[in-house]
Amino acid sequence: MDTTPPPAPHFPRALARIVATVSVGFVVTQLDVTIVNIALAHLAADLRLTVA
Repeated sequence: MDTTPPPAPHFPRALARIVATVSVGFVVTQLDVTIVNIALAHLAADLRLTVA
């Protein structure tokens, strides 16, 4: 019977970069959406727009 432990899973460096890039992109997108949603009320007031 073999008692050596199985090797650790290989996590390539390129995959880590891809995951990091996508994560940063997602955070930046969510931040942008939040800023726009906060600014919408002020933009509508400045342009004298209504909901309808």
